[in-house]
Amino acid sequence: MAIHGFMGSSHAVVLRDGVVVYTALQGTEKRQTRTTPTPDQWRQFRETLDSLRVWQWRSKYPNPGVADGLRWDVDLTYADRSLHVEGDSNFPDDEGKPVNSAQPTSAFQRLREAVQKLIGDASF
Repeated sequence: MAIHGFMGSSHAVVLRDGVVVYTALQGTEKRQTRTTPTPDQWRQFRETLDSLRVWQWRSKYPNPGVADGLRWDVDLTYADRSLHVEGDSNFPDDEGKPVNSAQPTSAFQRLREAVQKLIGDASF
């Protein structure tokens, strides 16, 4: 999952060889941490994904009326499901429908909180 702000900040979480790598960029400052989630943490993360019904989200959430908002994308792959979703200042509601607003929805915030919990870093 990655989130890119208009003013140059970005956050990305990537799984590499069983290790979750979190990279935060703010201007020229780069911070990177590595975490190895436990099987229980992975289970909780997947349960959150399922409860959010992310598998039903649309592939794109564009908002052509906003040029300076938040760009985000999510790529998930499990043995039984995979997903690629991206948005530009538009977010899914609890049913996966676009809200056509630059304000993150509660569904998007819950996904973000699940990632924060998985990586142990609330700055994501």
